[in-house]
Amino acid sequence: MPKKYIKKTARCDIDERRIQLAITAVLRIELSQYKAAQDYGVKRQTIQSRIKVLLKKKTVEELLQGWDDSGNESGDDVSYSSKYTSQQVFTTLQESDLVAYVKRCADMNYGLTYEKIRYLAYEYAKVLPSCKLPKNWHLNKIAGIDWMRGFMHRHGNEISLRKPENTSLARFMAFNKPVVENFFSRYVSVLEKYKFKPNQIWNLDETGLTTVMEPPKVVATKGKKQVANVSSQERGELVTFVGIINAAGGNKNGWMTTELFPKVIEHITDHIKCTKENKVLLILDNHESHISVNAITVCRERGIFRRIPQTSCNPWTLELMVLLRLSWQELSMTGYISNPGKVITICHLARLSKFAYENAFTMKNITSSFKATGLWPVNSLIFSDEDFSAAEVTDQPMKASESIEDSSANVYDGTETNIVNVAPSTSTDLEKTPPRPSTSKTPHLSEIRPFPKLATFEQKKGRSLEEVSQQFILIRPSLKRDKA
Repeated sequence: MPKKYIKKTARCDIDERRIQLAITAVLRIELSQYKAAQDYGVKRQTIQSRIKVLLKKKTVEELLQGWDDSGNESGDDVSYSSKYTSQQVFTTLQESDLVAYVKRCADMNYGLTYEKIRYLAYEYAKVLPSCKLPKNWHLNKIAGIDWMRGFMHRHGNEISLRKPENTSLARFMAFNKPVVENFFSRYVSVLEKYKFKPNQIWNLDETGLTTVMEPPKVVATKGKKQVANVSSQERGELVTFVGIINAAGGNKNGWMTTELFPKVIEHITDHIKCTKENKVLLILDNHESHISVNAITVCRERGIFRRIPQTSCNPWTLELMVLLRLSWQELSMTGYISNPGKVITICHLARLSKFAYENAFTMKNITSSFKATGLWPVNSLIFSDEDFSAAEVTDQPMKASESIEDSSANVYDGTETNIVNVAPSTSTDLEKTPPRPSTSKTPHLSEIRPFPKLATFEQKKGRSLEEVSQQFILIRPSLKRDKA
């Protein structure tokens, strides 16, 4: 049988909704079989045969009790969507629960592959009381690949196969609701205190550009096993690119290393003319070069108010970095085609990146990035609860003695300096979306395969660092002490 059977005729196309309504009307003695067939446009023999099959399982009172006024089944025992899906393993509701579970795992940054979904479907089918488990599932201890293809086809408007982007654990550990709310409360208080205008709110971040970028897809001969693309060398040279933008759409750019960051601050002050009387707000991440003593001293002398946001509150990381890399990738490809036989070296990066920078850092893109992060115009409710799904993996119960105000935040107000210390996220509302209560008939998928969750960590007085580190999933060997 082909993977996707295409019907050649319109025969047997039956509207199951109309049949359900016709059966309901007949069982309630509202219409006769002949009148119901005429009103709903179905055959009388179909209504008669369907009622005969239903009455073998339940009485008329039980059927009407389980249906609502529109003919839908109100309980968990939901039938299949069509009589031609009699060999379907799961019901419509059960597959909807499976789809919701897969989407939830993807939102938590622990997405499932095809193989893991097939194993999950097999374990789920085993615990269902009235599930028609195929023989090959029993034999292979996993759901069939044909079922997997059909599952993706049936729910193609909700889920699809995607290639995820690697995200560090510290990044989504720090992005949780209490910390973001704390950031916006301090951010708003700073704006109200110093009356910063859009042209005084600046954002700085870095990205890497190489002489060899990943090539885009090209059209080639069908069936050819290997398609090559010209590049300068196998591995390119990496150069750090720093972009400086403000909420009004202005921008500056440059190159830097860790030692050159104080000079970048001086570069900023030379162009925006900020002083201790005319301060500006600079939003940047917590890279070690940004929080060095030398950098803090220069900011204090030049009248720069520093604030370090959460990752998703950084306009640079949302859109501009992606646009810059795409522009540089297209520019590199065009350069090889226009100059055959020549290579791009590190000496050409500064001149060529100018065109990629101008394409990506437009006023429209910059202002939309600030708007998407809620920094300008200020919108502290820009992130929904779904955006914090990834942080629920590492959420820890907050003690009554703890306060959000004591959490890590890097703020420089000209008098004090607080250094960021990223810790596991905390939350006062751990169970935001509790799983649907399970019954003996339909257990929830979270009971078969629980959602990923970090074990509660609590350091007791007198315990050594080596004993505490055993509670973490990943233990750094460098933390272990040498025993005498």
